Amino acid sequence: MSPSSSGNVEGFACVAALGATTAEGIIGGAMAGGAAAGAVRTAFTGGNFLENVFGSVATSGLLASLQVLAMQAWELAERLTDESSLAGKGQHVVGADGRLRTDGARACEGACDTLPGMEKEGGRHWYDPESFYGRFVNLVSKVHDLMNAWNYKDGNFVGRGVVFNSAFDALWSLPGMIPAGLFTGFAFYGNAYSYSVPLR
Repeated sequence: MSPSSSGNVEGFACVAALGATTAEGIIGGAMAGGAAAGAVRTAFTGGNFLENVFGSVATSGLLASLQVLAMQAWELAERLTDESSLAGKGQHVVGADGRLRTDGARACEGACDTLPGMEKEGGRHWYDPESFYGRFVNLVSKVHDLMNAWNYKDGNFVGRGVVFNSAFDALWSLPGMIPAGLFTGFAFYGNAYSYSVPLR
């Protein structure tokens, strides 16, 4: 990593680690960190002071703004998914981190002879739900369940027979884990300056 890029990252992380917990605090802290990193970069590597400072401020502020928006969208997904899950007949278990477990916890109504993979688990997981991986899967499930909500009724998965259930799993639900995981990972990236720190 070059001195210029490492200075920006370290400045951003340093100010962010102060514990900003509001949108304004996160973005403001990132911009202040970017300004400090730009000034330090100028002192050690030369170049135009204003260009380095404003370039770092813009970069850090944009990244922080995108993360704030992602976190706010994730929190909305969590609220809607939790409300939907609690309305259904599935398991209503709260994990040690205080979050409702929504990964594989949906009940099925209708033609449930072949259930999609996550629904089939019914809350019985092959992984430890309280492990780092298990907690992250639960965070991802907040977005993933919202993506699948078009086929939920009263909080339950609507089974429509072998063909539909298999196609739903193979063509929609399983591939949907990838964008849901990437989005959740970005929302919680560098969680020292996120709204909450569920993975620590």
